[in-house]
Amino acid sequence: MTDAHEQAVALGNRTADELYALFAAMGMSGFPDGWLLRSYRNARRALMGMQGMDSIRDVNDILGNLRDTIEAQSEGLFDDAAGIGAGQAEEELALYGISPQPTSGFLSALVAAAVSALMAALDQQLAGVRALVISGVADEAMILGDDTVGGLLTPGPVLSMGAKWLATTVDNSWSLTVSKSLDVAGARSEFVRQAVAAIDERTTQCCLKVHGQVAGMDQDFNLEGDPWPSARKYGYTARKPPFHWWCRTSSVLVRASAADDQLTQNMVLAAQVETNARDKRATDKVQWTSATSFRKSQIGDVIRGLKNTPGAL
Repeated sequence: MTDAHEQAVALGNRTADELYALFAAMGMSGFPDGWLLRSYRNARRALMGMQGMDSIRDVNDILGNLRDTIEAQSEGLFDDAAGIGAGQAEEELALYGISPQPTSGFLSALVAAAVSALMAALDQQLAGVRALVISGVADEAMILGDDTVGGLLTPGPVLSMGAKWLATTVDNSWSLTVSKSLDVAGARSEFVRQAVAAIDERTTQCCLKVHGQVAGMDQDFNLEGDPWPSARKYGYTARKPPFHWWCRTSSVLVRASAADDQLTQNMVLAAQVETNARDKRATDKVQWTSATSFRKSQIGDVIRGLKNTPGAL
């Protein structure tokens, strides 16, 4: 029978899966039919062949439709993200016998802030396109790109911002629900947060190193490894996930007394085994099912690691 810590970590793994599904719904590598990517394709297709790209009214209509579609779709997506974070928090609080406090009004504000951030990134791009068209020097290559240059109207920056705010909304909703509930119960000092990464061949060095770490409710995690040195320059922080672009790491609620238990040690071991697998250029993939998953080819490292961990066997 699993204990509360194991169940909380399992909920963190579930959240990583659900967050990945939100990324896929929006669109990313391997998921070209996401709604945001489709919206951009439709807009770019509509702009192709426009004589001199100088029909300002037509361009404004196309860009306006793109904006309306993205705004409408993103509201539902960020609502889902808030629900994922709050739902995880409520289930974890129940594991410890703590009643969740109502946060719906606050969650709505988090969703609105995330939508606003995404739309600000989109509006900056669209303003640049409009300025080129109005200047009279725009052509298809400048707007849409060609074989030699990338165009201004591209989904990459907006997708990246969407992924950042999806993960941020999940963790913000989790944090808000947990914090309010712990404060009302007078139990804040009894708990810490634990970082749970999705361990597979795509996991970054940064998240492998943070996997299993614990931090106080208002403390930073200790981050190192790529892409953290770059991500910190773009507004990512060590206080809470996401720690970088397309980050799937989640926070879970753990009793301070269980912060260094066997599960935590096994999580740290799993991250180290994956690091070793990459050093050895292992070609098989992680069959990710839990926070302690590893590549089958690395079973020797796992056994050695467990033997060196007191009480593991």
